Amino acid sequence: MNNLRTEAGVLDPGSQIVVIREDLAKEVGVQINTQYTLRMEGAKGSTSRTLGCAEDLNMRIGDVPFTIHAHVIRTAPFRLLLGRPFHHLLLCRLEDHPDRVDMSIRDPASPSRSIAVPSRARQARQGTQVVFVSALTCQVHPRNSTGNPRV
Repeated sequence: MNNLRTEAGVLDPGSQIVVIREDLAKEVGVQINTQYTLRMEGAKGSTSRTLGCAEDLNMRIGDVPFTIHAHVIRTAPFRLLLGRPFHHLLLCRLEDHPDRVDMSIRDPASPSRSIAVPSRARQARQGTQVVFVSALTCQVHPRNSTGNPRV
């Protein structure tokens, strides 16, 4: 992330948002828009509010760059959760196997270009399987005086 680190992201096509944990957001220097918060409902019915949104977060998988909004939360058992907006933007294709999940994405700038993305499984509680994308990086572009990201 921020051209300094690679972070494993948890794939969750059932989540309606992309989530970044606060400590990771701070590590990579993203600005958090605290005016844009959401009330989230957890799997067990609990609710909490996000801290804000890391808007126009520049990320890359391999040589495929993309920009996405990530909602910031204080604590979670993951540092980066890749929900529906990620899956939709990159036209993700997941193929389940007993011991792994194969994933491919399409380049938003050139949708005919598809690349395979390495992933790894991790056994979670009660036999569920969590899949991590291990090639995700984040690059932060500081905003210029007009508030637009520098390219």
